[in-house]
Formats: sequence, structure tokens, C-alpha cells
Amino acid sequence: MKCHVCGKDIASANSKFCKYCGAAVKQPISEEAIIPNNQEQNRCQGCGSLIKSGNRFCTNCGRLIATGFSDKSLNAAELQKGKSRDKKRKAVIIVLLLSFLLALALLVIAGLFYLKSRYPETDKPVNDNEFSAENRVSPDAKVSVGIMDTENNAFEENAFSNDIQESENTTEFLNSEVQGTETSVEESDVVYDSAEGGVHRYEYIINDCTWTQAFELAKKTGGYLAHINSPEEFACIIGEIEARNYMGIHFFIGGRREVTDTNYYWVDENNFPYGEVINGSNYWAISSWLPGEPSYVDGDILENCIDIYYSDVEEKWIFNDVPDDILAAVPYFNGKIGYIVEYE
Repeated sequence: MKCHVCGKDIASANSKFCKYCGAAVKQPISEEAIIPNNQEQNRCQGCGSLIKSGNRFCTNCGRLIATGFSDKSLNAAELQKGKSRDKKRKAVIIVLLLSFLLALALLVIAGLFYLKSRYPETDKPVNDNEFSAENRVSPDAKVSVGIMDTENNAFEENAFSNDIQESENTTEFLNSEVQGTETSVEESDVVYDSAEGGVHRYEYIINDCTWTQAFELAKKTGGYLAHINSPEEFACIIGEIEARNYMGIHFFIGGRREVTDTNYYWVDENNFPYGEVINGSNYWAISSWLPGEPSYVDGDILENCIDIYYSDVEEKWIFNDVPDDILAAVPYFNGKIGYIVEYE
């Protein structure tokens, strides 16, 4: 066999290159390489050898055959697998996204429930003409609670819900004849005090505020923290409280003392003490105080304000002295604080 470039004899038929000029030797086509006319003829792009139909590699140089074959027939399985993997990836991404959105929604809902329970929207006070109660808690009001008979007081949970269902007022002390002003009663029920007058109209507010905040809030509504000047007035107030199912609420009233004094007085519109000594031995309420009260302090906590509440031990409503900021001392009473506004 001769070199097709220089024409010199090539020593071996198996030689791939001419030893004289270095040209690639064209191998003779063997019978095995002859492809029938009805088959597609392909040549290796590396060495130029004929490739039998169906071969994926050149039998001469080992090169991967890139032409002469259908990509669809060779890669159909791989493409199908790739599509299946893509579908699975998309499904996983969708599931993860939906899970994230669901978790976010649940978190938002939980946050709203927490805020609603922590800061209930209660703008409407309780009055004599409406028998529905809503807790009014101002956002900036400091949570406060009273120190009163904590071991023995039993509080019904329903008494402190924001949607208190009130029963009809069965106490017939007041017959309102003038809108928003003084309330008239039967002459037999009226007991007049030289400074305050007799039984008036009252408003019962559920609010976890301090005594000082209650004093200011009562002034803003045109009234004042209640001054209870007689057993008859006390009985009237108790009857209205119980008719509203407020047995577990501790109500601030308008009495306090100076920290340098042991005498409690009612206070005027400027928060100045005046009148008779509420804890004096000759005052009508001397038997209405909790035994041992006023105590003026509870441990290291100063008590200088008055509230009323129902004592399970005494089985009656009693007077007690408490700190101005009650919940700071006993957080247990959260949601159980209120105050009484009196209108003349």
C-alpha cells in the first residue's frame, strides 16, 4: 500500500501515518465496514473511518459518534427522566411555599388573638340604662391590682370576661326622671348627707387602671369617684353591682389618705381630702371595713387608697385600703379591677 501524499510504500497495512511525510494513512475499506445501501452511512469525525449503523463509538479510534444518529432515540429516556425530576422539584417548591404561607397566616392569627386578649377594645362604659358591660382598658394604663384577701377570695372566671352578660336590675332604688343628671328615688330610700346629698346615679367601669388614673377618668366623664356617705347608699351600690354580676371585681372609690397621715377622707375635684374621717370610730362605715383594716402597708407596699370588694371570708362587701398601683403588687388580679363614677 502506498501513501496517497508522497507515493512511497507503507511498510505495514496497519500503519496509521506515513513514516516519510507523516500524512494520515487511508485505511482500505474492509468488507465488514461496507454498509448496505439501505442503511445510513456515517464516518468518524476523528479518523474518517466508516461507522456501522447502531455503533456509538468509532471502532478505529474510539471517538464518541456525534453524527448520523437520532438524538431523540438516544436521549429519550434521559429527557424523560429530566422532565420527571423537574416536575418533582416544582412540586416540592410549591409545597414548601404553601407551607410557609400557612405558617405565616397562623402566626398572624395567633398574634391578633394575643393582642385582642391583651388589649381588648372596650370603649363603652356601663351605665344605668344599658345592661351590657365591656372592659375599658386604656393602652397606656398601667396594669394594677388590689391586695385583698388573696387566699380566700374565689373569683368566677365568667365575671371577668370582656362580654359580661348582665341580668336585669332587680334593685328598685332609682327611678330616673332626668336624662344624664340627678336620679330621683322614693323618699323613704333617700338619706341626705350635709356635704354630698343622698343616693345618686352611678356608673361601673371595668378597667385595670390605678386609683389616680380612675380619678382622672371619672372627672373626664363629668363625675367623680364615688363617695359612699351612708349605709343606704352603700346598699344601693351593692345591689346594682350584684345585679350586673360583678361579684369578683374590686372597685376603686373616692377615698384616700396622705402618706403622712393615717386618716382616710373623701377627696374633692382637685384630689384634696376633706370632710369626716372614713376610718373614724364615729363614721357610719366603721363596721364595713375588713377586720384589721386599714393596715396602711402590706409588707413594704404602701397602701393609701380605698376600694370595695366582696369578701368570701366575711361574706359581705367591705372597705379595704390598697396601693394606688395594685396590679404592680399582685398581678393575679389582672382583669378584676374597676372603679365607680358618681354623678349628681
